[in-house]
Amino acid sequence: MPAAAWLSHRVGCSGPLLQLGTYHHHQAVKRDPSKASLRAQRDTELSPKIKTCWEASGKRYGAVKAWYDLVEEGEDVARCTVVRLIVDCH
Repeated sequence: MPAAAWLSHRVGCSGPLLQLGTYHHHQAVKRDPSKASLRAQRDTELSPKIKTCWEASGKRYGAVKAWYDLVEEGEDVARCTVVRLIVDCH
């Protein structure tokens, strides 16, 4: 691993402390989404489905009811995944 990957730097004057490897990985994923982790790829695929289900309920459903609807539609997804992703819908 190059020495630069172990060094930290600040992005801008008041930006957060980031690892150089993290920054470059993030940029690589922006250029080529297939470089993202499998979890991130699956989240990208599921998020619109969860949001559609939630909006179809008039934004009344919680995560568990949305999960039941997704399972009824044949989607193989864990309840905890829906709980984690439905937070982004709000």
